[in-house]
Amino acid sequence: MLATGDDFGQVKLFKYPCVKEKAAFNDYYGHSSHVTKVKFSADDALVFSTGGGDKTVMVWATDIGDNDAIFNGGAEEESDGEEPE
Repeated sequence: MLATGDDFGQVKLFKYPCVKEKAAFNDYYGHSSHVTKVKFSADDALVFSTGGGDKTVMVWATDIGDNDAIFNGGAEEESDGEEPE
């Protein structure tokens, strides 16, 4: 798996290796501004992210083992650029 954080507070989780453009990903929202760092737990079940503007640490479940929930976002869905409700 590969985790990324962006300047808009979004954390993305990709399958690894991620070799094609617009690859599917799981996305997580919660930070109010840029994400400064992402790290995995020792068993890869959790992702930790730190926010620069909000100065918080968030913990995300990676959905490993739940085949219906993992990597179903991103490439196939059009986004209007707004956060989900």
